[in-house]
Amino acid sequence: MRGIGRRQALLLAAGMAPGAAWAQEGWPNRPVTVVSPYPPGGGSDIISRAVARALSEALRQPFVVENRSGAAGSLGAAQVARARPDGYTMLVGGSSPIAANKLLYRSLPYDPERDFTPLSLVAEAPLAIIAHPSLPARTLPELIDYVQARPEEVACANAGSGSKGHLAIVMLSMLTGMKLSHVPYRGSSPAQADLLGGTVKLGIDTASIYVPHIRSGALRGIAVTSARRMARLPDVPTVAAQGVTGYEATVWYGAVAPAGLPPGIAPRIAQIIDAWGRSTAGAAMLEELGMAALGGTPEDLARAVTREIAVWRPVVEASGMIAD
Repeated sequence: MRGIGRRQALLLAAGMAPGAAWAQEGWPNRPVTVVSPYPPGGGSDIISRAVARALSEALRQPFVVENRSGAAGSLGAAQVARARPDGYTMLVGGSSPIAANKLLYRSLPYDPERDFTPLSLVAEAPLAIIAHPSLPARTLPELIDYVQARPEEVACANAGSGSKGHLAIVMLSMLTGMKLSHVPYRGSSPAQADLLGGTVKLGIDTASIYVPHIRSGALRGIAVTSARRMARLPDVPTVAAQGVTGYEATVWYGAVAPAGLPPGIAPRIAQIIDAWGRSTAGAAMLEELGMAALGGTPEDLARAVTREIAVWRPVVEASGMIAD
């Protein structure tokens, strides 16, 4: 094999591109971009920054968070899907850009199951249904009655069209007959600001970012969407406990890279994320946020993506919430 070295010849014989193997061996030898597909301050962004710190410390290279928000995380996800699969661009975000957006957009510029290399699950969190104190409903049955008496008059804020909060409230509306006016925001932070100011009276989003406001009385916790009550909000009952039997909707966070990532990088990242979630510091941070560590292997994330699409497909199809 004249013209190439012995090592390159062995790699080609094994069906591996030499450049990809070299990228793996020396990786990382420069900063890595971690795309956060939502604005700063929300639950997804907090997780993105925590994972970036853990990877920076373990691999002794900067993992720099870049916020790229819009279209329920699809803008940031598309940026990563188009990036070179060299290990220097990755996304840490919620289940919508990594999975469910495939159901929600006819013209989605990437395919979550085809265009990403799964890296790892990170964490899981319940959502909360939150109300401004000026809204008279204090419980879920009271909210259902209030909304049913005013169909499509009550606006409900969430972190964006197709976000898990959007999906969760659509499922709840289908089960209860509520007819709400959907108000999507570009992430959790602007939705939270309008809820606190009373511009909108109702919202659904990651529970953890609302804990201080519910505790202070600035906002009212109507329900959490998990199967069990949230330890940091023990006085807020679940949706299921308030009459919607079997209802459960949580948001999970994961890490992905462009498809075609050199072998060896994904398991390495997965091990670091898993170890961080199990560490004293990582577990304490997640507990403070009202989240639970998931971790696991790249294959675990791939299975979670498949499940997410299967679970939410009938909700999306029945609701007609598919966007162009």
